Amino acid sequence: MKDWVKPFLAEQYRRILVEAGRDDKGVEEALRLKSRNYENPFDLTLYVQTDFGIDLGGDASCFTEVFAFVLGDLPKEAFDRIRSADAFYIFTPNPGAEVKVFAIREPLGEGHTIRIVNFPYSLLLDRSAMALQGTIAHELAHVYLEHNLSPDRAPEVREDEADQLAISWGFREGIETLRREQEAEQQTWKCPKCKVDYHGKVRFCMDCGQELEATQQGQDSLQTPGDP
Repeated sequence: MKDWVKPFLAEQYRRILVEAGRDDKGVEEALRLKSRNYENPFDLTLYVQTDFGIDLGGDASCFTEVFAFVLGDLPKEAFDRIRSADAFYIFTPNPGAEVKVFAIREPLGEGHTIRIVNFPYSLLLDRSAMALQGTIAHELAHVYLEHNLSPDRAPEVREDEADQLAISWGFREGIETLRREQEAEQQTWKCPKCKVDYHGKVRFCMDCGQELEATQQGQDSLQTPGDP
């Protein structure tokens, strides 16, 4: 959790108390009591649920905590820019949904765009916690860089820029873990007994129970740069 999180939360809490009509003495006493809880890196969770434009479907408590954890590890400048963007973050239980940033320009008027960042529920099932952090940081980097507002740029360039920015924010391990898991999902695995091919996370044959073997192509793609 970055140093800016605690004073930011205190200011948000102060604003709520003032709007609720508390006097100065009551505000300061409430802040003193509340400050005891500000050391938890998940303290941004309530803020995410109430003030960060997030719409959560299904059982999203775990995702919300990871999202808040990523926000709390952003540099203050990055957090402020992302927070001020017209973006909404949706966690959807819909099957088959993809992680994607949508840009909506109508009927909001010329020069005004709302972005919708969709996170499918399958992320909690298919990604490790570290890769989930990398996914969130990567998508926040897209929002920061306004990539969805410049569709003329090559997709691979935008993806690399988002990765590099997330890494510069301190999420190298998350990004690298995410890419390894994505590569592994693309590999082909073969049952040495049944000769049946499998993809994704399945590692045992569904027919005979034999442990699967990576194809030569899969073994090659799983090597990291510099491997013999």
